[in-house]
Amino acid sequence: MASSLHKKLLLQAALPILAGLFVFSGCTSPRAEPAWGRMLEEGASHALHPVSFNFGIFELAGMMRTGTTPETSLVVYIEGDGHTLNENGELADDPTPETPLAFLLAVSDPAPKLLYLARIGQFNKRNTGNDYRKYWGNARFSVEVVLAANQAIDRAKSMAKAEKIHLIGFSGGGGLAVILAEQRKDVASLVTVAGLLDTGWWVQEYLPSKVRKDYSGAFSLSINPADHAAKISGQPQIHFSGSKDTEIPMEMVDSFEKKTPFLFFRHIILPCGHNEGWTAIWPQMLESYALPLRA
Repeated sequence: MASSLHKKLLLQAALPILAGLFVFSGCTSPRAEPAWGRMLEEGASHALHPVSFNFGIFELAGMMRTGTTPETSLVVYIEGDGHTLNENGELADDPTPETPLAFLLAVSDPAPKLLYLARIGQFNKRNTGNDYRKYWGNARFSVEVVLAANQAIDRAKSMAKAEKIHLIGFSGGGGLAVILAEQRKDVASLVTVAGLLDTGWWVQEYLPSKVRKDYSGAFSLSINPADHAAKISGQPQIHFSGSKDTEIPMEMVDSFEKKTPFLFFRHIILPCGHNEGWTAIWPQMLESYALPLRA
């Protein structure tokens, strides 16, 4: 197998409606209402319109731009884990993120066909509360969660008349993007931002040293994205890390890369925190890295 093209760069830079899918409105939780209202306004100014994907017990919120061009690729942004813990350190009732970073990155993207996909329970009162907490806890990457995301992307592809997808995931959404890339045959490129790429390393190596607590049972109901890395060894991919990130350190990408010999693998380190600094720098990162990767 060819050697990795791994690069570490420290940059100083600051719709039509289908069955089972419907316009998403009036379904937000009290926590989500202010954020969703702002997102609707911001999304509309970038030709993004609200959608929802309904599969059995899950209803995933999102926004979408279908475009009118013959473009055959759909760019998919996947949101992070969001507000997983309450002030007492327990699993929250509502995981809606205070700052929907994947959405804020998505609005900078010029792709004519684009999907922003929220996670289970986010911006959605139907999937909040005690019955669903595990889906932003130990089961955040469970088989059923991955299946729901796959089904949503399939629907969105049909809406957009797309053949290929480009995955971009933030934080936990990055981990989900890796799992989707490992399972799907239509992924043309993979990009993660502060991605949770190796839950085993995070639980065994990083969390104990950070908080001096036993997390051995964490992610017990989830797929570890790093366990099947060999399936995407030939996938063009870029992983962005923040040198100031105290939640998902840049060393996680190193752990992920060691799982298999990759053909095209870039690790780009930026002077960002976990949530801070990405939106300002993202247009430049798109132009310099993500858009050429799609070409």
